[in-house]
Amino acid sequence: MKSTGPVLIFQKEIHPAFYDERLTNLHLPVEIGQNMFVCYQDIRFSRQMMEKLETAIRMAGLKLVVFDPLTNFWQHGLEENNNVAVAQTLAPLLQLRSTGCSFVLVHHDTKPDTSTGIAGRARGASVMLNMSDTRVFIDREPDADTIRVSFKTRNSKRVPTFSARMDELGRMRYGV
Repeated sequence: MKSTGPVLIFQKEIHPAFYDERLTNLHLPVEIGQNMFVCYQDIRFSRQMMEKLETAIRMAGLKLVVFDPLTNFWQHGLEENNNVAVAQTLAPLLQLRSTGCSFVLVHHDTKPDTSTGIAGRARGASVMLNMSDTRVFIDREPDADTIRVSFKTRNSKRVPTFSARMDELGRMRYGV
């Protein structure tokens, strides 16, 4: 059963004006745009923040919450390679899944090695991979306008890989 509803995006990577322009360029249907809320506040994962998030989920009926990028939500000084610290930090999100809300944690791959130009996968604590129900990988060749989207799932059936690109009007085109 699919459950749709309001979406909250915590976005801390791109200047709000540019991010708003990106959303506009997606040409989302009005009903989706009216149920999408973007927060640019500088917040960090904490017990108090999770309590406020739970209240927002229940009051607004949120179905999806996005944290982009994940590392900007860590408490200052958190070592992202420390499995215990990361597990303790993310555990409240696992508990909030009981509300019927899903979570997307955007976490970038490592930067490419300067000698080989090859980027690594899955930087940080392995617990981030093991706690995830689905991992989405987006790959782009240098100087290419097409991306390849692939998935690794833990609890659901396999999701096929697909390609996409933005057209000259900024609209996403799939299966290119």
